[in-house]
Amino acid sequence: MAKPLLSMHDLRRRALAEIRQQPGCHNVQDIAINRVTDERAESNWSLCVLSAGAADANTAARAALHVQSVLRRDYDLVTDITMIDQLTEHDRIELLARAQDAWDRAPQDTMKAVFEWRGKNYVVSHSSVQLRIHTEEGIKVY
Repeated sequence: MAKPLLSMHDLRRRALAEIRQQPGCHNVQDIAINRVTDERAESNWSLCVLSAGAADANTAARAALHVQSVLRRDYDLVTDITMIDQLTEHDRIELLARAQDAWDRAPQDTMKAVFEWRGKNYVVSHSSVQLRIHTEEGIKVY
């Protein structure tokens, strides 16, 4: 059975909350979720502590390894090639809301394409279009 997919943001939020629950780690300030692209790897993500805050750095690192092993059993990271039907309803709504917001903020002279849902795919009704999505990792152009 496939593991549920989490966005980078949701996985980071969940992992940081779990790390802060570990003994001596309630002050951990920041972590990073890293994409793992090696298909032989057991998971498509890893995490590391960026700022231990007032916590001991070694304690925070050990807590991060523990949380990583626990969360890797339960979740995978949404990848760029994840099909829309693999997303949760919440993530689908969030993605479409961000796209709508981007369209609304586009300059008036921007050519806007119409997307139509057909089965499990969105089909663009214009022959040439670039879709720019602003994410936490930067701007992605499709």
